[in-house]
Amino acid sequence: QGGGDSFAAKGNEGKLVRDILDTKDELNKGRSQEEEKEEEKETGIILGRGRKKKDEGFKKEEIQRLREAIQMLCQTTNPLAKCMDQLQEDMENMHKELTSWSKVRTQHGGKLTEENRVTLDELNQMNQTLKELDDEVLAAQERTNSTKAQILRNDETIERLLSMVVSGSK
Repeated sequence: QGGGDSFAAKGNEGKLVRDILDTKDELNKGRSQEEEKEEEKETGIILGRGRKKKDEGFKKEEIQRLREAIQMLCQTTNPLAKCMDQLQEDMENMHKELTSWSKVRTQHGGKLTEENRVTLDELNQMNQTLKELDDEVLAAQERTNSTKAQILRNDETIERLLSMVVSGSK
């Protein structure tokens, strides 16, 4: 290294030597920059550097526990994920079924309204017919009562005439 530096100081080197020296300088600069970064890192919060070998076993146990917890979490969430996938499909099917039943309800609702209208019309006609029949019954009862009254009057007249005939013959 000393000889190379003396060449660089003299400025008598060839192109190949200059390239080698430039590369060496760049490497030295790169190393010094890395060392500066490491020094900056060392000045910040340092985790785990002061721990002993016992801590390494603890770390391995902790990592193992974390792995098991993650595995358990994956095992329990996997069925949930499948369920969520099927949920969208179920929602689509339920929406189709709702649409279908809504159409059926609308159709039958229209039929029900029409049947109610027809029933009311027929009921009104039957009520009108019933009223007419009631009126006819009342008229027939009045005629019957009138006829009975006439019969009673006729009976009185006959009785009077008979009593006159019987009293005139005496």
